[in-house]
Amino acid sequence: MKALEELEKILHGLERGTVPIELKGTILELLESGWNELEGSDYEAMEPWKVKRAEDLRWISPELFFLLERHGATVMGSTRAEMQVWIVNLEKRRAAVEQGVYRQLYPKDKAWHAKSVAEEITNIILSGSPDPRIQRTKSGRIKLISSEIFPSSVYRQTQQDRIRRFYRELMRILESYGYKRVHGNLLIPPPPKE
Repeated sequence: MKALEELEKILHGLERGTVPIELKGTILELLESGWNELEGSDYEAMEPWKVKRAEDLRWISPELFFLLERHGATVMGSTRAEMQVWIVNLEKRRAAVEQGVYRQLYPKDKAWHAKSVAEEITNIILSGSPDPRIQRTKSGRIKLISSEIFPSSVYRQTQQDRIRRFYRELMRILESYGYKRVHGNLLIPPPPKE
């Protein structure tokens, strides 16, 4: 008997609702074996072996619903995984996916307020005060020391977001004083007034 036919036979013997835990392994094995026979089974780069990670299986004839945690964003530094909702219609031999929710995998970094830090750095730049976060070159340029400004984060995406937000806020303020950002962390002050 083919995997999907066997799966259908098992599921049709069940009540509507959550699939009993003792059947989960068997159901997922059969679903994995027949996965490529389903239209739409390749959506979202889905592969048969990923079916084993399915959670929260529910049967509402003729459809099997399950959640699947996807980790694409975590590779890019996110602390959250997308939870996809998969719907397998066994009568039509069709699989479909819907955007689900997100699951927090790792603790988020503490909040960091770019605007208040940008205002603080602006005050230091304008006052000419010495500060370990700022280096002034002989030519008058200002180099910002990122490692002193931004708290270290194990999450690359969070760190990049903080840097982007900080420079947007900083330049929003400093441009009104004539400062220009020429490259990364390098600022040029306005020309001296005559």
